[in-house]
Amino acid sequence: MPAQNPADLPSYKHPDYQKMSAVLQLLHDVYNNLQDCKDAYLPKAQKEPEQAFEARVKRSVFNNKTRLIIDSNAGLLTAFDVSGAPSTLEAAQSNVDMRGSDLKSFVFKANVMGLRDHCCYVLTMQDDVEGERTAADDIESPRRPCWKLIDRRNVLNWRVAYEGEQLVIEQVTLLMYEDVADGAYGLKAEPRYHVLKRVDGAISHRVFSIEQTNGVEAAVLIEERVVPIPRIPLTPYPDVADPFPVGIPEFLKAAELNLKLFRQESTLDNIQYRVNAPTFWRRSRLDLGDRPPFIAGENYVIELYAADGVHGDDEVGVLEISGEGIAALQQSAEETKTDIEAEGLGFISGARVQRTATETYLSGAQVSASLNGKARQISSALQRMAEDWCLFTGEDASQFAIEMDHSLLEMPLDAQEMAQLLGLWQSGAIDHRTLLELLRMGRQLPPSADIDLILERVAEEVAQQTAAPNISNGVMEE
Repeated sequence: MPAQNPADLPSYKHPDYQKMSAVLQLLHDVYNNLQDCKDAYLPKAQKEPEQAFEARVKRSVFNNKTRLIIDSNAGLLTAFDVSGAPSTLEAAQSNVDMRGSDLKSFVFKANVMGLRDHCCYVLTMQDDVEGERTAADDIESPRRPCWKLIDRRNVLNWRVAYEGEQLVIEQVTLLMYEDVADGAYGLKAEPRYHVLKRVDGAISHRVFSIEQTNGVEAAVLIEERVVPIPRIPLTPYPDVADPFPVGIPEFLKAAELNLKLFRQESTLDNIQYRVNAPTFWRRSRLDLGDRPPFIAGENYVIELYAADGVHGDDEVGVLEISGEGIAALQQSAEETKTDIEAEGLGFISGARVQRTATETYLSGAQVSASLNGKARQISSALQRMAEDWCLFTGEDASQFAIEMDHSLLEMPLDAQEMAQLLGLWQSGAIDHRTLLELLRMGRQLPPSADIDLILERVAEEVAQQTAAPNISNGVMEE
Protein backbone atom coordinates (compact mmCIF):
# COMPACT_ATOMS: atom_id res chain seq x y z
CA MET A 1 0.00 0.00 0.00
CA PRO A 2 1.53 3.34 -1.02
CA ALA A 3 2.41 5.77 1.75
CA GLN A 4 -0.19 8.39 2.45
CA ASN A 5 0.68 11.87 1.17
CA PRO A 6 0.17 14.40 4.03
CA ALA A 7 -0.46 17.14 1.45
CA ASP A 8 -3.70 15.37 0.44
CA LEU A 9 -5.27 16.25 3.81
CA PRO A 10 -6.53 19.69 4.87
CA SER A 11 -4.44 19.30 8.04
CA TYR A 12 -1.27 19.60 5.93
CA LYS A 13 1.08 22.31 7.20
CA HIS A 14 2.77 24.65 4.74
CA PRO A 15 6.62 24.52 4.78
CA ASP A 16 6.76 28.12 6.07
CA TYR A 17 4.35 27.15 8.83
CA GLN A 18 6.58 24.23 9.83
CA LYS A 19 9.59 26.55 9.85
CA MET A 20 7.89 28.99 12.23
CA SER A 21 5.91 26.59 14.43
CA ALA A 22 8.52 26.24 17.22
CA VAL A 23 9.01 30.01 17.42
CA LEU A 24 5.26 30.66 17.55
CA GLN A 25 4.77 28.02 20.24
CA LEU A 26 7.53 29.55 22.37
CA LEU A 27 5.98 33.02 22.08
CA HIS A 28 2.53 31.64 22.91
CA ASP A 29 3.83 29.79 25.97
CA VAL A 30 5.80 32.77 27.29
CA TYR A 31 2.89 35.18 26.83
CA ASN A 32 0.60 32.75 28.67
CA ASN A 33 2.92 32.42 31.71
CA LEU A 34 4.20 28.93 30.72
CA GLN A 35 0.85 27.57 31.82
CA ASP A 36 1.02 23.76 32.14
CA CYS A 37 4.44 23.66 30.44
CA LYS A 38 7.01 25.05 32.91
CA ASP A 39 8.83 21.72 32.94
CA ALA A 40 9.43 21.98 29.17
CA TYR A 41 11.50 25.18 29.65
CA LEU A 42 13.27 24.26 32.89
CA PRO A 43 16.05 21.75 32.16
CA LYS A 44 16.33 18.72 34.40
CA ALA A 45 19.77 18.31 35.92
CA GLN A 46 21.71 15.14 35.21
CA LYS A 47 20.89 12.49 37.81
CA GLU A 48 18.30 14.81 39.42
CA PRO A 49 15.60 12.60 40.94
CA GLU A 50 12.23 12.97 39.23
CA GLN A 51 10.51 13.82 42.52
CA ALA A 52 13.06 16.56 43.25
CA PHE A 53 12.65 17.98 39.71
CA GLU A 54 8.88 18.08 40.03
CA ALA A 55 9.17 19.87 43.36
CA ARG A 56 11.60 22.40 41.85
CA VAL A 57 9.25 23.06 38.92
CA LYS A 58 6.34 23.57 41.31
CA ARG A 59 8.34 26.08 43.37
CA SER A 60 9.56 28.02 40.32
CA VAL A 61 7.69 31.21 39.45
CA PHE A 62 7.73 32.65 35.93
CA ASN A 63 8.33 36.40 36.13
CA ASN A 64 6.49 37.40 32.93
CA LYS A 65 7.97 40.64 31.60
CA THR A 66 7.30 39.91 27.92
CA ARG A 67 3.52 40.00 28.36
CA LEU A 68 3.70 43.41 30.02
CA ILE A 69 5.78 44.79 27.14
CA ILE A 70 3.44 43.40 24.47
CA ASP A 71 0.26 44.52 26.25
CA SER A 72 1.64 48.02 26.84
CA ASN A 73 2.55 48.51 23.19
CA ALA A 74 -0.75 46.99 22.07
CA GLY A 75 -2.57 49.47 24.29
CA LEU A 76 -0.73 52.42 22.74
CA LEU A 77 -1.75 51.21 19.29
CA THR A 78 -5.41 50.98 20.30
CA ALA A 79 -5.72 54.77 20.63
CA PHE A 80 -7.76 55.67 17.54
CA ASP A 81 -11.07 57.12 16.39
CA VAL A 82 -13.33 55.86 13.60
CA SER A 83 -15.30 57.97 11.16
CA GLY A 84 -17.42 57.26 8.10
CA ALA A 85 -18.22 53.67 9.12
CA PRO A 86 -20.93 51.90 7.07
CA SER A 87 -24.26 51.91 8.91
CA THR A 88 -24.22 48.18 9.75
CA LEU A 89 -20.67 48.39 11.11
CA GLU A 90 -21.56 51.53 13.07
CA ALA A 91 -24.50 49.67 14.62
CA ALA A 92 -22.30 46.66 15.43
CA GLN A 93 -19.40 48.53 17.09
CA SER A 94 -20.46 47.31 20.52
CA ASN A 95 -20.27 43.64 19.40
CA VAL A 96 -18.16 43.22 16.27
CA ASP A 97 -17.36 39.53 16.82
CA MET A 98 -20.80 38.29 17.96
CA ARG A 99 -19.13 37.44 21.29
CA GLY A 100 -19.56 40.75 23.07
CA SER A 101 -16.31 42.49 22.07
CA ASP A 102 -16.61 46.13 21.11
CA LEU A 103 -14.44 47.54 18.34
CA LYS A 104 -11.56 48.75 20.52
CA SER A 105 -11.50 45.59 22.64
CA PHE A 106 -11.35 43.50 19.48
CA VAL A 107 -8.56 45.66 18.02
CA PHE A 108 -6.60 45.43 21.29
CA LYS A 109 -6.74 41.62 21.14
CA ALA A 110 -5.66 41.75 17.50
CA ASN A 111 -2.79 44.09 18.41
CA VAL A 112 -1.62 41.70 21.12
CA MET A 113 -1.62 38.71 18.78
CA GLY A 114 -0.13 40.74 15.92
CA LEU A 115 2.75 42.04 18.07
CA ARG A 116 3.37 38.69 19.74
CA ASP A 117 3.46 36.56 16.58
CA HIS A 118 4.38 39.24 14.01
CA CYS A 119 0.90 38.86 12.53
CA CYS A 120 -2.55 37.39 13.04
CA TYR A 121 -5.67 37.27 10.84
CA VAL A 122 -9.20 38.62 10.88
CA LEU A 123 -11.83 36.57 9.07
CA THR A 124 -15.07 38.31 8.11
CA MET A 125 -17.97 35.88 8.33
CA GLN A 126 -21.72 35.85 7.90
CA ASP A 127 -23.68 32.77 8.88
CA ASP A 128 -26.26 31.33 6.53
CA VAL A 129 -29.87 31.68 7.63
CA GLU A 130 -32.12 28.68 7.18
CA GLY A 131 -35.61 29.30 5.83
CA GLU A 132 -37.20 32.56 4.83
CA ARG A 133 -36.86 35.71 6.91
CA THR A 134 -39.53 38.33 7.34
CA ALA A 135 -39.06 42.06 7.83
CA ALA A 136 -39.83 41.53 11.51
CA ASP A 137 -37.01 38.96 11.73
CA ASP A 138 -34.58 41.48 10.23
CA ILE A 139 -35.62 44.07 12.81
CA GLU A 140 -35.44 41.72 15.78
CA SER A 141 -32.14 40.04 14.84
CA PRO A 142 -30.53 41.77 11.88
CA ARG A 143 -28.36 39.53 9.75
CA ARG A 144 -24.94 41.07 9.53
CA PRO A 145 -21.30 40.05 9.26
CA CYS A 146 -18.90 39.65 12.15
CA TRP A 147 -15.13 39.48 12.60
CA LYS A 148 -13.34 36.43 13.91
CA LEU A 149 -9.78 36.65 15.20
CA ILE A 150 -7.53 33.86 13.88
CA ASP A 151 -4.29 32.90 15.62
CA ARG A 152 -1.35 32.61 13.25
CA ARG A 153 -0.79 29.03 14.41
CA ASN A 154 -4.27 28.13 13.10
CA VAL A 155 -3.57 29.15 9.48
CA LEU A 156 -2.20 25.80 8.30
CA ASN A 157 -1.67 26.03 4.55
CA TRP A 158 -2.28 28.45 1.72
CA ARG A 159 -1.83 29.29 -1.92
CA VAL A 160 -1.32 32.78 -3.31
CA ALA A 161 -1.14 34.31 -6.78
CA TYR A 162 -0.46 37.71 -8.31
CA GLU A 163 -3.18 39.63 -10.07
CA GLY A 164 -1.20 42.38 -11.75
CA GLU A 165 0.96 43.75 -8.93
CA GLN A 166 -1.40 42.65 -6.16
CA LEU A 167 -0.83 39.46 -4.18
CA VAL A 168 -4.13 37.66 -3.51
CA ILE A 169 -5.02 34.58 -1.48
CA GLU A 170 -6.27 31.79 -3.75
CA GLN A 171 -6.82 29.16 -1.06
CA VAL A 172 -6.34 28.91 2.68
CA THR A 173 -7.07 26.34 5.41
CA LEU A 174 -8.06 27.55 8.88
CA LEU A 175 -8.11 25.30 11.93
CA MET A 176 -11.02 25.97 14.27
CA TYR A 177 -12.37 24.03 17.22
CA GLU A 178 -16.04 23.17 17.66
CA ASP A 179 -17.66 22.16 20.95
CA VAL A 180 -19.46 18.82 20.61
CA ALA A 181 -21.35 16.77 23.18
CA ASP A 182 -19.30 14.32 25.25
CA GLY A 183 -21.47 11.94 27.21
CA ALA A 184 -24.60 13.04 28.99
CA TYR A 185 -23.21 16.33 30.34
CA GLY A 186 -19.75 17.01 28.97
CA LEU A 187 -18.36 18.96 26.04
CA LYS A 188 -15.16 18.47 24.10
CA ALA A 189 -13.46 20.54 21.45
CA GLU A 190 -12.97 18.81 18.11
CA PRO A 191 -10.84 20.22 15.28
CA ARG A 192 -12.55 21.41 12.12
CA TYR A 193 -10.66 22.40 8.98
CA HIS A 194 -12.22 25.31 7.08
CA VAL A 195 -10.98 25.42 3.49
CA LEU A 196 -11.70 28.69 1.65
CA LYS A 197 -11.01 28.74 -2.09
CA ARG A 198 -11.71 31.15 -4.94
CA VAL A 199 -13.92 29.47 -7.55
CA ASP A 200 -15.52 31.20 -10.56
CA GLY A 201 -15.79 34.65 -8.99
CA ALA A 202 -17.08 33.33 -5.67
CA ILE A 203 -15.70 31.65 -2.55
CA SER A 204 -16.07 27.96 -1.84
CA HIS A 205 -16.22 27.30 1.92
CA ARG A 206 -15.84 23.65 2.89
CA VAL A 207 -15.55 22.26 6.42
CA PHE A 208 -13.75 18.93 7.06
CA SER A 209 -12.97 16.67 9.95
CA ILE A 210 -10.17 14.11 9.95
CA GLU A 211 -11.09 10.51 10.74
CA GLN A 212 -8.84 7.49 11.01
CA THR A 213 -9.72 4.05 9.68
CA ASN A 214 -7.27 1.14 9.92
CA GLY A 215 -4.46 3.56 10.65
CA VAL A 216 -5.21 5.69 7.58
CA GLU A 217 -6.44 9.26 7.96
CA ALA A 218 -9.09 10.63 5.63
CA ALA A 219 -10.87 13.98 5.27
CA VAL A 220 -14.62 13.86 5.82
CA LEU A 221 -16.69 16.68 4.37
CA ILE A 222 -19.08 18.08 6.99
CA GLU A 223 -20.40 21.20 5.34
CA GLU A 224 -20.06 23.02 2.03
CA ARG A 225 -21.41 26.32 0.76
CA VAL A 226 -20.63 28.98 -1.82
CA VAL A 227 -20.31 32.62 -0.76
CA PRO A 228 -20.96 35.08 -3.60
CA ILE A 229 -18.06 37.45 -2.90
CA PRO A 230 -15.02 38.05 -5.15
CA ARG A 231 -12.21 37.39 -2.68
CA ILE A 232 -11.41 35.44 0.47
CA PRO A 233 -12.34 37.80 3.35
CA LEU A 234 -9.22 37.09 5.38
CA THR A 235 -7.21 40.16 6.40
CA PRO A 236 -3.58 39.75 7.52
CA TYR A 237 -3.17 41.93 10.60
CA PRO A 238 -1.51 44.36 10.79
CA ASP A 239 0.44 44.14 7.49
CA VAL A 240 -1.95 43.59 4.59
CA ALA A 241 0.91 43.76 2.07
CA ASP A 242 2.50 40.50 3.27
CA PRO A 243 -0.25 37.93 3.95
CA PHE A 244 2.03 35.08 5.09
CA PRO A 245 5.27 36.55 6.49
CA VAL A 246 8.28 34.50 7.54
CA GLY A 247 10.10 37.28 9.41
CA ILE A 248 11.19 36.86 13.01
CA PRO A 249 8.60 38.30 15.45
CA GLU A 250 9.71 41.54 17.09
CA PHE A 251 9.63 40.26 20.66
CA LEU A 252 11.18 36.82 20.14
CA LYS A 253 14.49 37.82 21.73
CA ALA A 254 12.65 39.38 24.68
CA ALA A 255 10.77 36.09 25.14
CA GLU A 256 14.01 34.07 24.97
CA LEU A 257 15.63 36.37 27.53
CA ASN A 258 12.54 35.97 29.71
CA LEU A 259 13.08 32.20 29.65
CA LYS A 260 16.72 32.76 30.60
CA LEU A 261 15.52 34.87 33.54
CA PHE A 262 13.10 32.09 34.50
CA ARG A 263 15.94 29.56 34.67
CA GLN A 264 18.18 31.97 36.60
CA GLU A 265 15.51 32.81 39.17
CA SER A 266 14.55 29.16 39.46
CA THR A 267 18.17 28.25 40.16
CA LEU A 268 18.49 31.10 42.65
CA ASP A 269 15.30 30.03 44.40
CA ASN A 270 16.53 26.45 44.52
CA ILE A 271 19.88 27.50 46.01
CA GLN A 272 18.16 29.61 48.66
CA TYR A 273 15.88 26.67 49.40
CA ARG A 274 18.91 24.41 49.75
CA VAL A 275 20.55 26.85 52.18
CA ASN A 276 17.63 26.20 54.52
CA ALA A 277 17.38 22.54 53.52
CA PRO A 278 21.06 21.67 52.87
CA THR A 279 22.53 18.87 50.77
CA PHE A 280 24.20 16.09 52.77
CA TRP A 281 27.02 13.83 51.71
CA ARG A 282 27.96 10.43 53.05
CA ARG A 283 31.26 8.66 52.46
CA SER A 284 31.34 4.93 53.00
CA ARG A 285 33.36 1.87 51.97
CA LEU A 286 30.14 -0.08 51.42
CA ASP A 287 28.67 -0.51 47.96
CA LEU A 288 25.70 1.75 47.21
CA GLY A 289 23.24 -1.12 47.31
CA ASP A 290 24.50 -2.28 50.73
CA ARG A 291 24.24 1.06 52.49
CA PRO A 292 21.47 1.64 55.07
CA PRO A 293 18.85 4.31 54.28
CA PHE A 294 19.75 7.94 54.84
CA ILE A 295 16.63 9.91 55.84
CA ALA A 296 16.80 13.66 55.01
CA GLY A 297 13.33 14.66 53.83
CA GLU A 298 13.39 16.31 50.41
CA ASN A 299 17.10 16.95 50.61
CA TYR A 300 19.73 15.57 48.28
CA VAL A 301 22.17 12.98 49.54
CA ILE A 302 25.42 12.62 47.62
CA GLU A 303 26.86 9.15 48.08
CA LEU A 304 30.67 8.85 47.93
CA TYR A 305 33.11 5.98 48.23
CA ALA A 306 35.68 6.20 51.01
CA ALA A 307 39.24 6.27 49.72
CA ASP A 308 40.56 4.65 52.89
CA GLY A 309 39.44 3.67 56.34
CA VAL A 310 41.16 6.43 58.30
CA HIS A 311 37.87 7.95 59.47
CA GLY A 312 35.98 4.70 59.75
CA ASP A 313 33.49 3.15 57.39
CA ASP A 314 30.85 5.91 57.51
CA GLU A 315 31.15 9.69 57.43
CA VAL A 316 28.45 12.31 56.95
CA GLY A 317 28.71 16.03 56.19
CA VAL A 318 26.82 19.04 54.85
CA LEU A 319 27.66 21.04 51.71
CA GLU A 320 27.91 24.74 52.49
CA ILE A 321 26.80 27.11 49.70
CA SER A 322 28.97 30.14 49.05
CA GLY A 323 27.30 33.51 49.61
CA GLU A 324 29.42 34.97 46.80
CA GLY A 325 27.82 32.49 44.39
CA ILE A 326 24.31 33.63 45.38
CA ALA A 327 25.25 37.30 44.94
CA ALA A 328 26.75 36.63 41.51
CA LEU A 329 23.60 34.82 40.37
CA GLN A 330 21.41 37.65 41.68
CA GLN A 331 23.50 40.17 39.73
CA SER A 332 23.23 38.05 36.59
CA ALA A 333 19.44 37.91 36.92
CA GLU A 334 19.25 41.70 37.30
CA GLU A 335 21.35 42.12 34.14
CA THR A 336 18.97 39.83 32.26
CA LYS A 337 16.02 41.95 33.40
CA THR A 338 17.76 45.02 32.00
CA ASP A 339 18.39 43.20 28.72
CA ILE A 340 14.69 42.30 28.45
CA GLU A 341 13.63 45.89 29.09
CA ALA A 342 16.06 47.22 26.50
CA GLU A 343 15.16 44.56 23.91
CA GLY A 344 11.44 44.91 24.47
CA LEU A 345 11.44 48.71 24.56
CA GLY A 346 10.34 48.37 28.15
CA PHE A 347 10.61 52.03 29.09
CA ILE A 348 7.34 52.61 27.23
CA SER A 349 5.60 50.34 29.73
CA GLY A 350 7.06 52.20 32.70
CA ALA A 351 10.38 50.42 33.19
CA ARG A 352 13.38 52.61 33.93
CA VAL A 353 16.64 51.64 32.30
CA GLN A 354 19.82 53.59 32.98
CA ARG A 355 21.14 54.94 29.67
CA THR A 356 23.18 57.83 28.41
CA ALA A 357 21.30 60.79 26.96
CA THR A 358 22.37 59.77 23.45
CA GLU A 359 21.18 56.19 23.93
CA THR A 360 17.84 57.38 25.26
CA TYR A 361 17.34 59.76 22.35
CA LEU A 362 18.23 57.17 19.71
CA SER A 363 16.15 54.44 21.36
CA GLY A 364 13.18 56.75 21.76
CA ALA A 365 13.37 57.88 18.14
CA GLN A 366 13.50 54.25 17.01
CA VAL A 367 10.50 53.34 19.17
CA SER A 368 8.48 56.31 17.95
CA ALA A 369 9.22 55.43 14.31
CA SER A 370 8.46 51.74 14.90
CA LEU A 371 5.15 52.40 16.65
CA ASN A 372 4.09 54.97 14.07
CA GLY A 373 4.90 52.44 11.35
CA LYS A 374 2.74 49.86 13.12
CA ALA A 375 -0.02 52.45 13.49
CA ARG A 376 -0.03 53.02 9.73
CA GLN A 377 -0.23 49.26 9.12
CA ILE A 378 -3.12 48.95 11.57
CA SER A 379 -4.99 51.75 9.79
CA SER A 380 -4.60 49.88 6.49
CA ALA A 381 -5.72 46.60 8.05
CA LEU A 382 -8.83 48.17 9.60
CA GLN A 383 -9.67 49.75 6.25
CA ARG A 384 -9.37 46.33 4.59
CA MET A 385 -11.55 44.75 7.30
CA ALA A 386 -14.25 47.35 6.64
CA GLU A 387 -14.05 46.58 2.92
CA ASP A 388 -14.44 42.85 3.65
CA TRP A 389 -17.45 43.69 5.83
CA CYS A 390 -19.06 45.58 2.95
CA LEU A 391 -18.55 42.59 0.61
CA PHE A 392 -21.40 40.98 2.56
CA THR A 393 -23.61 44.03 3.09
CA GLY A 394 -23.18 45.78 -0.26
CA GLU A 395 -22.36 49.06 1.49
CA ASP A 396 -19.69 51.58 0.53
CA ALA A 397 -16.53 51.56 2.65
CA SER A 398 -14.79 54.43 0.85
CA GLN A 399 -15.65 56.94 3.62
CA PHE A 400 -14.39 54.69 6.41
CA ALA A 401 -11.36 56.29 8.08
CA ILE A 402 -9.14 55.61 11.07
CA GLU A 403 -7.49 58.48 12.92
CA MET A 404 -4.70 57.22 15.15
CA ASP A 405 -3.75 59.31 18.20
CA HIS A 406 -0.12 59.81 17.24
CA SER A 407 0.52 61.98 20.28
CA LEU A 408 0.68 58.79 22.36
CA LEU A 409 3.38 57.44 20.05
CA GLU A 410 5.64 60.49 20.13
CA MET A 411 8.95 60.35 21.98
CA PRO A 412 8.72 62.31 25.25
CA LEU A 413 11.31 64.99 26.00
CA ASP A 414 13.75 64.22 28.79
CA ALA A 415 15.01 66.72 31.39
CA GLN A 416 18.14 67.57 29.41
CA GLU A 417 16.17 68.33 26.24
CA MET A 418 13.69 70.42 28.26
CA ALA A 419 16.58 72.52 29.64
CA GLN A 420 17.99 72.99 26.14
CA LEU A 421 14.62 74.21 24.82
CA LEU A 422 14.21 76.67 27.70
CA GLY A 423 17.74 77.92 27.05
CA LEU A 424 16.95 78.53 23.39
CA TRP A 425 13.81 80.46 24.34
CA GLN A 426 15.53 82.55 27.00
CA SER A 427 18.34 83.45 24.57
CA GLY A 428 15.81 84.53 21.94
CA ALA A 429 16.71 81.75 19.46
CA ILE A 430 13.05 80.59 19.38
CA ASP A 431 9.85 82.45 20.18
CA HIS A 432 7.29 81.59 22.85
CA ARG A 433 4.85 79.90 20.44
CA THR A 434 7.55 77.62 19.04
CA LEU A 435 8.59 76.66 22.57
CA LEU A 436 5.02 75.70 23.47
CA GLU A 437 4.49 73.75 20.24
CA LEU A 438 7.72 71.79 20.81
CA LEU A 439 6.66 71.05 24.39
CA ARG A 440 3.31 69.74 23.15
CA MET A 441 5.04 67.57 20.52
CA GLY A 442 7.37 66.27 23.24
CA ARG A 443 4.38 65.22 25.41
CA GLN A 444 5.15 67.84 28.10
CA LEU A 445 1.81 69.51 27.35
CA PRO A 446 -1.46 67.64 26.73
CA PRO A 447 -2.32 67.08 23.03
CA SER A 448 -5.45 69.17 23.49
CA ALA A 449 -3.50 72.19 24.77
CA ASP A 450 -4.62 75.38 22.93
CA ILE A 451 -1.41 77.31 22.18
CA ASP A 452 -3.26 80.51 21.19
CA LEU A 453 -5.24 80.49 24.44
CA ILE A 454 -2.07 79.93 26.50
CA LEU A 455 -0.33 82.87 24.79
CA GLU A 456 -3.35 85.11 25.39
CA ARG A 457 -3.36 84.26 29.09
CA VAL A 458 0.38 84.92 29.37
CA ALA A 459 -0.06 88.31 27.64
CA GLU A 460 -2.90 89.23 30.02
CA GLU A 461 -0.82 88.34 33.08
CA VAL A 462 2.15 90.36 31.81
CA ALA A 463 -0.10 93.37 31.11
CA GLN A 464 -1.57 93.21 34.62
CA GLN A 465 1.79 93.15 36.29
CA THR A 466 3.10 96.58 37.46
CA ALA A 467 6.66 97.35 38.33
CA ALA A 468 7.06 97.15 42.09
CA PRO A 469 8.60 100.30 43.71
CA ASN A 470 12.25 99.96 44.65
CA ILE A 471 12.46 100.47 48.44
CA SER A 472 15.80 100.73 50.22
CA ASN A 473 15.98 101.09 54.03
CA GLY A 474 12.31 102.08 54.13
CA VAL A 475 12.85 105.00 51.75
CA MET A 476 11.24 104.94 48.33
CA GLU A 477 13.63 105.83 45.56
CA GLU A 478 12.34 107.68 42.55
